[in-house]
Amino acid sequence: EAYFASLKELSLADMAEAFKVYDVDQQGAEQLASSALDDDMGTCILDLYRSATPNLYAHWGNEIGATKAPGNVIIATKDPFCVEAFSREMAAVFGAEVTVFEGLGHWWAYQEPEATGQAICKFIDSI
Repeated sequence: EAYFASLKELSLADMAEAFKVYDVDQQGAEQLASSALDDDMGTCILDLYRSATPNLYAHWGNEIGATKAPGNVIIATKDPFCVEAFSREMAAVFGAEVTVFEGLGHWWAYQEPEATGQAICKFIDSI
Protein backbone atom coordinates (compact mmCIF):
# COMPACT_ATOMS: atom_id res chain seq x y z
CA GLU A 1 0.00 0.00 0.00
CA ALA A 2 2.80 2.40 0.88
CA TYR A 3 4.47 1.92 -2.51
CA PHE A 4 1.31 2.68 -4.46
CA ALA A 5 0.45 5.59 -2.17
CA SER A 6 3.92 7.05 -2.74
CA LEU A 7 3.53 6.76 -6.52
CA LYS A 8 0.27 8.69 -6.39
CA GLU A 9 2.05 11.52 -4.58
CA LEU A 10 4.50 11.99 -7.46
CA SER A 11 4.00 14.45 -10.26
CA LEU A 12 3.19 12.84 -13.62
CA ALA A 13 6.72 13.64 -14.84
CA ASP A 14 8.34 12.02 -11.80
CA MET A 15 6.04 9.01 -12.02
CA ALA A 16 6.94 8.60 -15.70
CA GLU A 17 10.63 8.66 -14.76
CA ALA A 18 9.95 5.93 -12.20
CA PHE A 19 8.34 3.75 -14.88
CA LYS A 20 11.32 4.19 -17.21
CA VAL A 21 13.33 2.03 -14.78
CA TYR A 22 11.30 -0.89 -16.17
CA ASP A 23 12.55 -0.20 -19.70
CA VAL A 24 9.45 1.63 -20.91
CA ASP A 25 10.10 4.41 -23.42
CA GLN A 26 9.23 8.03 -22.62
CA GLN A 27 5.85 7.97 -24.38
CA GLY A 28 4.87 4.70 -22.70
CA ALA A 29 6.02 5.91 -19.31
CA GLU A 30 3.96 9.07 -19.67
CA GLN A 31 0.90 7.06 -20.75
CA LEU A 32 1.26 4.69 -17.80
CA ALA A 33 1.72 7.58 -15.40
CA SER A 34 -1.34 9.43 -16.66
CA SER A 35 -3.78 6.58 -17.06
CA ALA A 36 -2.69 3.12 -16.03
CA LEU A 37 -1.85 3.39 -12.36
CA ASP A 38 -4.91 4.02 -10.26
CA ASP A 39 -6.38 2.55 -7.07
CA ASP A 40 -7.87 -0.39 -8.97
CA MET A 41 -4.53 -1.29 -10.56
CA GLY A 42 -2.71 -1.07 -7.23
CA THR A 43 -5.35 -3.27 -5.59
CA CYS A 44 -5.15 -5.83 -8.41
CA ILE A 45 -1.36 -6.03 -8.21
CA LEU A 46 -1.36 -6.37 -4.42
CA ASP A 47 -4.15 -9.00 -4.54
CA LEU A 48 -2.15 -11.00 -7.09
CA TYR A 49 1.02 -10.88 -5.00
CA ARG A 50 -0.87 -11.79 -1.85
CA SER A 51 -2.58 -14.75 -3.53
CA ALA A 52 0.73 -16.56 -3.93
CA THR A 53 1.27 -19.49 -1.64
CA PRO A 54 4.04 -18.54 0.80
CA ASN A 55 5.46 -22.08 0.81
CA LEU A 56 5.66 -23.62 -2.64
CA TYR A 57 5.95 -27.09 -1.14
CA ALA A 58 3.05 -26.84 1.34
CA HIS A 59 0.47 -28.51 -0.88
CA TRP A 60 2.75 -30.74 -2.94
CA GLY A 61 4.61 -32.76 -0.36
CA ASN A 62 8.38 -32.88 -0.22
CA GLU A 63 9.06 -33.15 -3.94
CA ILE A 64 8.08 -30.91 -6.79
CA GLY A 65 8.36 -31.82 -10.41
CA ALA A 66 6.72 -31.87 -13.77
CA THR A 67 2.97 -31.48 -13.83
CA LYS A 68 0.35 -32.73 -16.25
CA ALA A 69 -0.75 -29.15 -16.83
CA PRO A 70 1.04 -27.35 -19.64
CA GLY A 71 3.12 -24.39 -18.63
CA ASN A 72 5.08 -21.60 -20.23
CA VAL A 73 7.66 -19.56 -18.36
CA ILE A 74 8.15 -16.14 -19.89
CA ILE A 75 11.58 -14.58 -19.67
CA ALA A 76 11.83 -10.89 -20.54
CA THR A 77 15.56 -10.29 -20.68
CA LYS A 78 15.42 -6.67 -19.50
CA ASP A 79 12.93 -7.25 -16.67
CA PRO A 80 14.75 -6.38 -13.45
CA PHE A 81 12.50 -8.83 -11.57
CA CYS A 82 13.27 -11.78 -13.85
CA VAL A 83 16.28 -13.92 -13.01
CA GLU A 84 16.79 -15.92 -16.19
CA ALA A 85 18.72 -18.80 -14.66
CA PHE A 86 16.09 -19.32 -11.95
CA SER A 87 13.26 -19.05 -14.47
CA ARG A 88 14.87 -21.69 -16.68
CA GLU A 89 15.48 -23.93 -13.67
CA MET A 90 11.83 -23.70 -12.60
CA ALA A 91 10.65 -24.36 -16.16
CA ALA A 92 12.78 -27.53 -16.20
CA VAL A 93 11.48 -28.63 -12.80
CA PHE A 94 7.84 -28.19 -13.84
CA GLY A 95 8.29 -29.46 -17.38
CA ALA A 96 7.23 -26.11 -18.80
CA GLU A 97 8.16 -24.48 -22.06
CA VAL A 98 10.23 -21.30 -22.06
CA THR A 99 9.48 -18.23 -24.14
CA VAL A 100 12.17 -15.56 -24.23
CA PHE A 101 11.30 -11.97 -25.07
CA GLU A 102 14.74 -10.64 -25.92
CA GLY A 103 15.29 -6.99 -25.06
CA LEU A 104 11.90 -6.52 -23.39
CA GLY A 105 11.31 -5.41 -19.84
CA HIS A 106 8.76 -5.88 -17.07
CA TRP A 107 5.91 -4.62 -19.25
CA TRP A 108 6.77 -6.78 -22.24
CA ALA A 109 3.14 -7.03 -23.41
CA TYR A 110 2.91 -3.25 -23.51
CA GLN A 111 6.25 -2.87 -25.26
CA GLU A 112 5.55 -5.36 -28.05
CA PRO A 113 1.86 -6.30 -27.94
CA GLU A 114 1.70 -7.93 -31.37
CA ALA A 115 4.80 -10.12 -31.05
CA THR A 116 4.19 -11.12 -27.45
CA GLY A 117 0.50 -11.74 -28.12
CA GLN A 118 1.43 -14.02 -31.02
CA ALA A 119 3.82 -15.94 -28.77
CA ILE A 120 1.13 -16.42 -26.12
CA CYS A 121 -1.41 -17.51 -28.76
CA LYS A 122 1.12 -19.95 -30.23
CA PHE A 123 1.56 -21.56 -26.81
CA ILE A 124 -2.19 -21.71 -26.17
CA ASP A 125 -2.79 -23.19 -29.63
CA SER A 126 -0.24 -25.90 -28.86
CA ILE A 127 -2.21 -27.31 -25.94
